[in-house]
Amino acid sequence: MQKLHASGAIDCLHDDWRTVDLPNQIENGILLPDSRRGREIAEWLSRHQEHCNFVILDDDSDMLPEHEPRFVQTSFDTGLLDQHCARALAILHSEMGKHPID
Repeated sequence: MQKLHASGAIDCLHDDWRTVDLPNQIENGILLPDSRRGREIAEWLSRHQEHCNFVILDDDSDMLPEHEPRFVQTSFDTGLLDQHCARALAILHSEMGKHPID
């Protein structure tokens, strides 16, 4: 959270910024390959339709194709790095018609 504070990204967080955990999709006892994390984000967006400007910071990679332009993949091993914060802010500011913060 310190990097989010230092970068100014923390100011962009929604009060309800966490997603709900959705179950895996199982059909006939077989685990289906899917984009569970992407489905969780889509569910969050469906509850917060007033927000069209968003960025996804996540160490999971199973996003939906429509999320890719707004997705910044972090790493569980290294955590949130300065370049992740910079890219997230660039995505947010480009959507708002502003220049990214250096």
